[in-house]
Amino acid sequence: MNEESLKALIHEPLKSLELAIRNLNRHVESDPDSRIFKQRQIQKLFSGNASNSLKQIVNSEFSEEVLNWVTPNESHLAVLRAQEVGCHSSKLQSSKNISALMLHREGGLCESCHTENNPAFASAQINPYQCWRRGQRSSNFGFLYNLTLQIDGRSGKWALSTATRLKVAFKLHLSLNEMEHNLHSTPFGNDFISLGRNMMIVLRIKLNNLVVSDGSSELSSLLQTQLLSSRHMTSRSSETKSEKGSTEELRNVVETILRRIDDSWEQEGVSKNSRGILSAAVLYTDSKDSTDLFQSLLEGHIQSKEWAPIAFKELDNDLKKAQYGFEKQKNALRPSEVAICLFMDPILDLGVDSIE
Repeated sequence: MNEESLKALIHEPLKSLELAIRNLNRHVESDPDSRIFKQRQIQKLFSGNASNSLKQIVNSEFSEEVLNWVTPNESHLAVLRAQEVGCHSSKLQSSKNISALMLHREGGLCESCHTENNPAFASAQINPYQCWRRGQRSSNFGFLYNLTLQIDGRSGKWALSTATRLKVAFKLHLSLNEMEHNLHSTPFGNDFISLGRNMMIVLRIKLNNLVVSDGSSELSSLLQTQLLSSRHMTSRSSETKSEKGSTEELRNVVETILRRIDDSWEQEGVSKNSRGILSAAVLYTDSKDSTDLFQSLLEGHIQSKEWAPIAFKELDNDLKKAQYGFEKQKNALRPSEVAICLFMDPILDLGVDSIE
């Protein structure tokens, strides 16, 4: 996979999104219930009272007592209970006096709750969370980035198309416009504002003209028996596992793309608690067996280890299709195509400045 292409089509766009989300998060709430809290944080920051002013008590017994106070005008996360920010981790019931600030710590509840909540990829709302950090109920920070992987007509190799699409929440669109970059975005339409709760990357893969080798790969054998009914597919024998346009090359390229996306979002994400790719679905138009090609790749790069094969026809209304960028007929998934849909960790920090 061309490194220049990976940088231009994956690393740089994600870096721009991350920066725009960070900037927006300083003054825009992630949840309707957090609006007043965010306003108080900003007021204290502008008045010169640092929001980190209570750090010295966070690790003391005094912090546990503070959690029992009634503090309606407080803006510090150390005196806000985890329940008050909508935390619904099952571990919260057995943990006493957990503050919202503690959720941000390494090893905190936010780093494990993704294993309890799986996105509903075939429903009208993918995001399963209700908390201030991952729930994104304000629909201000979401995005949908569509990429296409196909066999290049000249080289015969699998390559990412330079034709990409990026749709974002309206306020994120404004934040991106304030930055200097080459990333073009359009806001979600009025009928699809709820898509602002999701942070999604969709990789469409055009399997037409796929070269299926009969080497030692079980997946190649699977495709030979399941997918060659398509008149677009070609079977060739090869002793080389990396034959141009082959299933083996496809797996290698997809693995490289998934690794780059996961690393970018986890290591340079909008929060130090980000877990990268949380979950995934593979949309298919022909045979469900075509999704088996990506099983081990997905399980190796998604945090929940859970992924779902979904027939494109199950997306039975425009809203469901719009969550993946397929609501318009010209963009719809076609025969001999699959789409790997990645639900990126939508976690945000709740402070207006850095949280140590």
